[in-house]
Amino acid sequence: MAEIRCEDVSAGLRRIERLVTVRNAVSGLLSFLRVEADFLTYHEGHYYLPVGVVQEEPEHGLALIELPQEPDAGDTRLWVRTADILQPSKRAARPGNRIRKAAQKSSLEQRREATMTEILCERVSRGMRDEERTVMVRDAVSKLRSFLRVETDFLTYQDGKFYLPVGVVQQEPQLGLALVELPQEPDAGNTRLWVRTADFLQPSKAST
Repeated sequence: MAEIRCEDVSAGLRRIERLVTVRNAVSGLLSFLRVEADFLTYHEGHYYLPVGVVQEEPEHGLALIELPQEPDAGDTRLWVRTADILQPSKRAARPGNRIRKAAQKSSLEQRREATMTEILCERVSRGMRDEERTVMVRDAVSKLRSFLRVETDFLTYQDGKFYLPVGVVQQEPQLGLALVELPQEPDAGNTRLWVRTADFLQPSKAST
């Protein structure tokens, strides 16, 4: 494990949550993920995120790292400058810091064990084959759209609307939102997105 400097850290949907931005030093692309505030290390005006080091390229001053969880947007693995890695001698010596981080990581892993539900599709159109449909769903927070192709019988049709099976990663009842994971990599858009829980197909309404 190592800790890399975050490009930006802002308040999350919950008081104890932070939205972290990290940048790929080669492609320049950004990755965004949400973590608990005490999962981060604060040192000399910068926040650092624990990551796994996959590969190092000392001659280029780069390291390939893996984020501690799948990001809401962006890549899970990215190249960072080794100069942006917090050196062990500089890490804040906070009592119980490693214990808290280990507990937090365990909590994050548990949240990834998603339960299933079905969400309302914003649009469903014919696919390239007769038995295929192109589905569009929208992130309730960013408003960005995701498109994916599925078999027609994979969808549930109820009261004139189509519903798509997804995994529920995290719920925010006080905000009426849930972070869901699509059943497959979309043709365009993010695999994970925030949706309104009001757009869930209720069990009592599901087709039997």
